[in-house]
Amino acid sequence: MQIEHTEFQDQLVRGLAHRMNNILTLFHGYVGLLIDNKNLDRATLEGLAKIQNGAKAATELMDRTHSLVRPSTLVWREIDLALLVPMLKPGLEAFRGKNATLEIQFADGLPHVWADMGRLKTAIIEVVRNACEAAGPNGNVRIEICADEPAAAPSAAAQPLNWVCLKVIDD
Repeated sequence: MQIEHTEFQDQLVRGLAHRMNNILTLFHGYVGLLIDNKNLDRATLEGLAKIQNGAKAATELMDRTHSLVRPSTLVWREIDLALLVPMLKPGLEAFRGKNATLEIQFADGLPHVWADMGRLKTAIIEVVRNACEAAGPNGNVRIEICADEPAAAPSAAAQPLNWVCLKVIDD
């Protein structure tokens, strides 16, 4: 019964974090649009900046709360990083500073990776968030995805493994 209760709590926290992040995405989007309005007075822009900072702090809190729960069941599948990372870019943009850049570069013909999508996305998001924080408001963050040299086969019967390298580079 205790295990069922803990699983229920984990599902509840995951669901809450997901829904709150959806709401906070609206805050990020609309506040960003308002801040770009050149006709607003300084006091309004300062107020919007405070709302934007509050929304960022709330997003970080929800992400960290979500990471505290036990991970859901792993689902391993083939993933194309050249499709996944650009798909994540709009969400990653929220972490960069106002005058900072976030660039994605990837080589053609990358092999797919075999991973759990949820954990892979979480890892990418956390590393990019950290890089954006380190780069500051005017910094640059670059995500590079490339094929790496095949690793040595663990035995003569095994086939060489292909590797993909994902780098997150900040100033």
